[in-house]
Amino acid sequence: ALQPVCGDAGRWLKAGRIVTGAAKGIGQATARAFAREGAKVALLDVDDSARAVAESLGAHAGFIQCDASQSADVSRAIQEAVSTFGEISILINNAGIQTYGTCADTTEDDWDR
Repeated sequence: ALQPVCGDAGRWLKAGRIVTGAAKGIGQATARAFAREGAKVALLDVDDSARAVAESLGAHAGFIQCDASQSADVSRAIQEAVSTFGEISILINNAGIQTYGTCADTTEDDWDR
């Protein structure tokens, strides 16, 4: 089981978690691990397939569609997570993209994503 480093264990275990990039890979595995330990977890991703992941985790998990590259979208998603789950004690900022090519060939738009 997850154990807090310090402080009130009950409060730590009751507080929610946010995982970005939760549709697959490390983000999905992290969200599943939190849920398995009984934590409330908000799964954030642009990929709607994270909705099915959240549904598979039960009542203490929820999907919030969010583009982590857009600050307004992130603010909205955080507000929704707090409104749904209450206090948020952990953020796993796992969202990312992958592109292929050299630095010289990468467009400015790709760098900004």
